[in-house]
Amino acid sequence: RVVMLVSGVFMNVVVGWIGLTIVFMIGSAPHLIISGVAKNSPAAEVGLKSGDVVSSVMAGDIKLIDPIKADDFSNIFKSAPGVKVNLKITRGGDILEMQVAGRESPPVGEGALGVVLAEVGFAKSGFFSSLAKGFEATWQTLWGILKGFYTLITKAFTEPEILGAVSGPIGIFMLAGDASQLGLVYFLQLMALISLNLAVLNLIPFPALDGGRVFLLLVEKIRGKNLSTNFQMIFNAIGFFALILLMIVVSVKDIRNLL
Repeated sequence: RVVMLVSGVFMNVVVGWIGLTIVFMIGSAPHLIISGVAKNSPAAEVGLKSGDVVSSVMAGDIKLIDPIKADDFSNIFKSAPGVKVNLKITRGGDILEMQVAGRESPPVGEGALGVVLAEVGFAKSGFFSSLAKGFEATWQTLWGILKGFYTLITKAFTEPEILGAVSGPIGIFMLAGDASQLGLVYFLQLMALISLNLAVLNLIPFPALDGGRVFLLLVEKIRGKNLSTNFQMIFNAIGFFALILLMIVVSVKDIRNLL
């Protein structure tokens, strides 16, 4: 019975591995992507959004063309705060042009422009090399997810602001939309990440999850007799309603972030 319950988790890991393997086989052109925009920052004021690809940057005699290094991009705004810089952004299939100036004294942790930058892209690999890289990336991702869940559980009450990083179905749907605009590779990466997150989530010994059902089986093994059907129904029902409540709360947060 434990093997049957864990088989779903195993398939989530396999799906994640396959997704990452395909990602390495396809490869991706290098780009500089804006992965986050701080509220009330210069970037937010001119309409920069998460997922935008920086195609070119022009500041006086300096011109950067895609692919652009994150440090080169940041140094332009650090070296000339308050000076208008011309940006060309790729968003989906559209090319947008805008002017933005960095701040002289930005808030701690935000930077002059108020964006989070990510350098993406890698050369494609052969089938067997991609399998190995996908396997390695799968376990690295699983370990990172485990540490993330541990941090979330242990600090949820002492640092409640950490819950702001949690997304529900609506947030995931929006992320999937952004990833699909960037291309198949990024969409597959997101789908693999979701599958691996589900694998870890389902193993948590919480009622209504596979991990909770495995926990009950272990209790039965220790006791030497089965738990009553009514107890198991109540145990799983409490967990189910708790998960529904959590999903509602997180969905409300996602909706407020969209407004």
